[in-house]
Amino acid sequence: MKPWLKWTLGILAVLAVALFFLFRWFQGYTKSFSPEETATYTQDGMDVAVFYNRPYKKDRVIFGELVPYGETWRTGANEATTFDTKTDLLVAGEPLPAGHYTLWTVPGPESWQVIWNGKDYSWGVSWGAKASRKPEFDIQTVEVPVQKLSETVEQFTISFPNGNMALSWDQTQVIVPMQVKGQEKPTTHMENITQFFGQLTAEEAEIRAQEGLPNNQVSFADAVKRAEQAVLHSTKPESPRDLVASIEELPSEEEEVVKTIREFMAEATLYLVPREPDREARPRIFPPENGESVADNWVFYFKLPTLSDHLYWAVVDRSGAKDPYCYGFN
Repeated sequence: MKPWLKWTLGILAVLAVALFFLFRWFQGYTKSFSPEETATYTQDGMDVAVFYNRPYKKDRVIFGELVPYGETWRTGANEATTFDTKTDLLVAGEPLPAGHYTLWTVPGPESWQVIWNGKDYSWGVSWGAKASRKPEFDIQTVEVPVQKLSETVEQFTISFPNGNMALSWDQTQVIVPMQVKGQEKPTTHMENITQFFGQLTAEEAEIRAQEGLPNNQVSFADAVKRAEQAVLHSTKPESPRDLVASIEELPSEEEEVVKTIREFMAEATLYLVPREPDREARPRIFPPENGESVADNWVFYFKLPTLSDHLYWAVVDRSGAKDPYCYGFN
């Protein structure tokens, strides 16, 4: 081998080793600002692990500025976030086979796209600071609504409240409903939850997402029961009880008042107010008149057309510490 060729190969080898150690130093340096963590969930038949890096807010505006809207985000920092599941899943109602994925998101002001990609990447962004994701390897994409948080989450966090995947940072949270494929909960169970209303309407994915909110301590079924008791017994102005008691032709004795309200309820439909009400939906589900937050409360909407033309809401505190109540608006 010619001397100049040996020198060239030697220099290239030294450069390769130097670049390797420089990259390892850079990894360690960046992780001092955004430490790595693995979030796991191994209940309800699921076995899921998410490896990611956790940047801090540090008085910055995160979504819409540091993390631009409408652009792919590595869902953390440093390396691409990875998602491993040992079981076939339904994510926001869509199938995701068991396997190893990289996890990407496209944040927006009202909703996010959450993307499972089948390719591994050595780093989360390219040299041009753009996400390394190659869309042709996308396996599944779902869209989930944004939930505004009342308290700031300083460090980006991925968690699994009640088996759903929650992504939380700053005052923004999105929740991806998840369950093992083949173990879907039937929606026909609604008729077995309500005791007094004629019908109960709620999307299964919305129920799971609300049950998965970090501050929620009350199941959907329990919330419905508490809401119905609030409808029967709440004495707030314009509540069904208040109206029944004010109509001379209707009974005023306690037992008869409750019985009368039940008769009105049997002809009505109880709706769960979603986190992001759809103004185009029919029938329209109105958000509460007094502005109660769905993040802090289970909120139910209904009308009793044979009693009055009021709109009604029953509100159940998610912590379970406060008494539920019901009120109306005309």
